[in-house]
Amino acid sequence: MPKRSKSLAEYIRDYLDDNGDAYVLELKRGYEGYCEENDYNAPSYDSVRSTVHTLKRLGLIEVSHRQPGEKTALEPRAYYQLSSGALGRDWNDPRGQLYGR
Repeated sequence: MPKRSKSLAEYIRDYLDDNGDAYVLELKRGYEGYCEENDYNAPSYDSVRSTVHTLKRLGLIEVSHRQPGEKTALEPRAYYQLSSGALGRDWNDPRGQLYGR
């Protein structure tokens, strides 16, 4: 399997830069398409959700708004957008930035 030219965090950055905002499942589906096109294994939903949480804790993304999902859900769906100044920051290894390596 080839090394990914774009990490999940970098994909999320670029997706939000192009589209404004997105919810976790939307980001997962988009990255699955990217992985399929490039013969990579796609991450699980939990992996994408964990990466979004990490990016949020680093202040790279923030909740733009919430709205009910397509199906009845306990909580409204959170949509994420880039935080101010996020494009000029380091998106390489967000977990390492948060927890140290």
